[in-house]
Amino acid sequence: MNGMSKYVRKNDIILLSCIAVLIFVSFGLRIHSMMNNGSTIEITVDGKVYGRYALEQDQRIPVEIDDETKNIVVIADGEAYMAEASCPDKLCIHQGRIESRSQSIVCLPNRVIVTVVDGEEPEIDSMTD
Repeated sequence: MNGMSKYVRKNDIILLSCIAVLIFVSFGLRIHSMMNNGSTIEITVDGKVYGRYALEQDQRIPVEIDDETKNIVVIADGEAYMAEASCPDKLCIHQGRIESRSQSIVCLPNRVIVTVVDGEEPEIDSMTD
């Protein structure tokens, strides 16, 4: 019995060590993602760039499709969110605020996508005629 309790204690220590490492790695990844905030949002409508707007400047952006305002994107305190939408389900409004690179808000019925990007112009991988 004495040999068994030593074995269990050793496994307990190994298990706790693995859990501690996972916690520190998760915490480090969270800090890293917080430091990688984008500086610009890009709004696309039906796959075409509608506009790029700085997250540092608080503003309301009406997204007009066929001369009718379909969505209103708000930038406040370095975050962007969908304040209003003409779509029936309003899921885009409930997606919350975005501020980190590659986060997006999608309004499928209106074909509007808001994505956080770097302030630089995106690189072109290839072009076709």
